[in-house]
Amino acid sequence: MNIAHRYGANRIWIANVGDLKPLEVPIEFWMHMAWNPDAMTKDKIADYQVRWAEREFGPEHAADIADLVSKYAKYNNWRKPELLKPDTFSFINYHEAERVSQAWGDLVARAEKINGLIPQEQRDAFYQLVLHPIRACANLNEMYLAAGRNALFAKQGRASANAEAARVKTLFKKDQEISDYYNNTLADGKWRHMMDQTHIGYTGWESPRNNIIPKVVELDLPSTADFGVAVEGSALAWPGTNAKLPPFDSINRQVSGSTFFPGAAKRRSTR
Repeated sequence: MNIAHRYGANRIWIANVGDLKPLEVPIEFWMHMAWNPDAMTKDKIADYQVRWAEREFGPEHAADIADLVSKYAKYNNWRKPELLKPDTFSFINYHEAERVSQAWGDLVARAEKINGLIPQEQRDAFYQLVLHPIRACANLNEMYLAAGRNALFAKQGRASANAEAARVKTLFKKDQEISDYYNNTLADGKWRHMMDQTHIGYTGWESPRNNIIPKVVELDLPSTADFGVAVEGSALAWPGTNAKLPPFDSINRQVSGSTFFPGAAKRRSTR
């Protein structure tokens, strides 16, 4: 918008508001900026979010609420929810998957804490504007991360692949529970079906007819226990491959290690 305004393309601006409910905050920002673009500089964006939170929930927790809203939008832009896949974030490089999981977990904990501190009469509004999108998106990311770990652990022959497969199913069920609460319990169903678009199982631009649980692999575990070794920073594991620690040198600050895990045998693919 700022670029368009600077180039003089400011006589008519049209906003696509098909997804009005989950985008109330950015759409309102867009309208404010459209009214007076010169007044909305880049240095005032953070202050705008705080003032929005003050208006909706009072000044006491405004800064924290503004940060929560900004953070979940930022985290969703790492990869939009409908574009998430089990291999979106790396389990091999730079602890990326672990850092994503930690970031969403911290955000949920902060939002839950504030939900317990604000007055009861504000909680429905707080849920639909702040807590619900954080809970739902955190759960979705965790489900795909579990699916990614399942794929990696199954490839390595880890018995814990089955635990990750079970976690995928649990989180897929929880996604539906979050939707059911939004539709039927929150404010006695005031916003029923406003957030019903399918969001799991995209294979292209068009949304699937129904949410589709990620594919997982379940291993047929042997009756006797065995052990394997996985190398940090590599998808390789022993036995099965010649897993080895990566080379170290005197210039880079490499960090690596190995993980011992219960081994497994045959695999079977399920949903």
